[in-house]
Amino acid sequence: MDFIEFMDLDNRGKAFAVWHYGTFLVERFDQTHKIKLYAVGNFYVEAMYPLNSHMITEMRSFKEIKYLEPYLELIELKELIAAS
Repeated sequence: MDFIEFMDLDNRGKAFAVWHYGTFLVERFDQTHKIKLYAVGNFYVEAMYPLNSHMITEMRSFKEIKYLEPYLELIELKELIAAS
């Protein structure tokens, strides 16, 4: 699945695509949401959940790596080095 195909989907289709084609990378928290980051093909998707819910309330997809900045501090380099 490519970015344009993903963008043409409705919210239900996007959620299905993330669950079936996405690879979970990391999650982070802000004041009101749990945000899970997935890689889907050559782009990324953030799925946002209210802190006390399992229902996705918003999805944001992007290709620009600048939007990965909030996740950089969450990456454990020791784990990556040990896995190689």
